[in-house]
Amino acid sequence: MNKDLENKLDQYINNLNEEKKPQYDDELSEMFETVRAVKSLKNPQTINKGVSNKVKSKSIFRKIITVAAMLIFVVTGFLYFSSDDNINIANAMMEAYNSITGYQGSLRFAHTINGNTTEQEIDIIYQKDNMFYTVTKTNGNKFTRIYDGGDKMISFHGDDPQTVIIDYMDETSVSFYLQDYNLADYVYQMQHAIDVERLESTTFLGQNVDIYQYRFDSDQPLSKVWLNEVNLPLKIESNYENSVLIREFLEFEVNPNVDQSIFKYEIKPNQEIHYTSEKPEEEEPSFDVDHTSAIGYYIGQIDNNHIEVNLIDAGLHVKSFRTEETLRDTVESLEENTLVNISFEVSGGIATVTSVTAIDNATITGYYLGDADTNFSEFMISDEIIMIAITEKARNFLYENNITDEQLILTLEKSSISSFGIVTDINIAD
Repeated sequence: MNKDLENKLDQYINNLNEEKKPQYDDELSEMFETVRAVKSLKNPQTINKGVSNKVKSKSIFRKIITVAAMLIFVVTGFLYFSSDDNINIANAMMEAYNSITGYQGSLRFAHTINGNTTEQEIDIIYQKDNMFYTVTKTNGNKFTRIYDGGDKMISFHGDDPQTVIIDYMDETSVSFYLQDYNLADYVYQMQHAIDVERLESTTFLGQNVDIYQYRFDSDQPLSKVWLNEVNLPLKIESNYENSVLIREFLEFEVNPNVDQSIFKYEIKPNQEIHYTSEKPEEEEPSFDVDHTSAIGYYIGQIDNNHIEVNLIDAGLHVKSFRTEETLRDTVESLEENTLVNISFEVSGGIATVTSVTAIDNATITGYYLGDADTNFSEFMISDEIIMIAITEKARNFLYENNITDEQLILTLEKSSISSFGIVTDINIAD
């Protein structure tokens, strides 16, 4: 693989690690699909935990999936680790998925950590190629996403929204938003399974199903999948060391007769529009400032002269900062995966740190867009969508106050599961 393609793959992995929408590249489409599938198999409790080494150039996760993606791309284009039975099951699931034109249903997510369970329900209508209408329902609140296969996705809160969100889309954007509830993702994941074994036959949603157990690593607890008679997954139970994630259809229908107008949304003259990304043909805003400061999430040292920080409230696309000799002791005393106040200067496109200080918490302003899953919510901060971990207390505030378009004051603290910290408290801005 040449250096240019390797750099593109590395940037794609960076974006996934930061819970940002990645950029797509046709040359690496198969690798990108593999990287995203491997990432989705990680234990949700260990996402973005820092490595113990003080100086690092690439995370362990990045190295593992880079090597895996290279091997998969060069050797076969797919990953089969074990016996012919595993290959046959994965092939049967792929064949079943390829034979349908679409599906609709209601999908339940239940995530249990140390005995505490959080739930979420998503209604989905999906038609090939990649047209979808989804409604995420949590504690009586609804967040709708509509995509007609074109260049932009529409999303909004409630049934009669005052604000409509537009996100310009490419192929990777579609995969990013579908990764939790697209049947294709379940099929791709099973291509990575080992130790696949049929346990029993039973009924689920009034259909005959076979239950299989499997895992993706020999040290991982066994998980389960419920396959119907045509080998489509109706339920998946993903088991980890201290948690369980269940994704199951409460209703499911293949090849439904869908009115195509459901994938279109007419924006009303009185509705406010928020754009979450630039149009594809437009260039990124230039990083043209002389001096700035921001709140960030300190990832760690890249080398002896550079540190990695995810800026949270600056609206600037930069994460690698040069450090001067005078700040070396300060940098080495910082704990990885913590919040910082950072000031820096920019010259010739290079950002150089002038000061960096660890902080216990920080407050920023933003807008709540909806829940990404049971642990993360989406917020618009400095005109950029960021997925941030959120506590149950903070999320309950959103539900109890029926938050939709209000500007919020978010309190952030450091977190082991999010590269932007965790929202621990929320108030409505004056």
